[in-house]
Amino acid sequence: MGGFKRFCMIVFVVASTLGVGVLAALWFAWEPLLPAIAWLAGMPWFYVAEAVLLGITALGLLIILVNALSKPGKKSHLRLERDGGSITVTQNAIQSTVRHVVEGHRGMKAESVKVSIASKRDPRMTIYTRIDPGRNAELGQEGAKLQDEIAATVGAFAGHPVDAVHIAFVGDADVVTPAFTQQATKRADDAALRKHAQPAAAQAAGR
Repeated sequence: MGGFKRFCMIVFVVASTLGVGVLAALWFAWEPLLPAIAWLAGMPWFYVAEAVLLGITALGLLIILVNALSKPGKKSHLRLERDGGSITVTQNAIQSTVRHVVEGHRGMKAESVKVSIASKRDPRMTIYTRIDPGRNAELGQEGAKLQDEIAATVGAFAGHPVDAVHIAFVGDADVVTPAFTQQATKRADDAALRKHAQPAAAQAAGR
């Protein structure tokens, strides 16, 4: 869970607890809290604050409901209609295929795999995976390679092309050692020298 989502969840829980808690105390007339509730109710800002808290609670519940309705269920599957019948591939089978592809690379581990399958007539399959790269470096190149491999393997396995593959690398960057930094710096310097050398070579050739 990202920092923003965690913050929103904390705000939602606090607002729900306070807003619903005050209403519950009034509804059940819990005597130990009645003096405090009566004092709060006498404040000019009480009803505005209560309305804001209940509004946040209602909005949070609506977001949770929409997310629950739109999120593919665990039993979602890829269903392909054919002239002689239909072919069904479950999400679990697709997720397992993605894990095999990722963990076929030494040191890599698929922390999570999600498959989104939209539309029944013309399915659009999108794959989301979080990967711990381990000791692997140059994640840009590794990510591009994995995207191609996952799309090709799942497409061949399921018999339907993959629309998109989204990869998020997670974990500690302990592979970035001083030796790695020196090697990366040297590559950058060499690339800069070649870039500056090309115009000079072109000018010399023009003469």
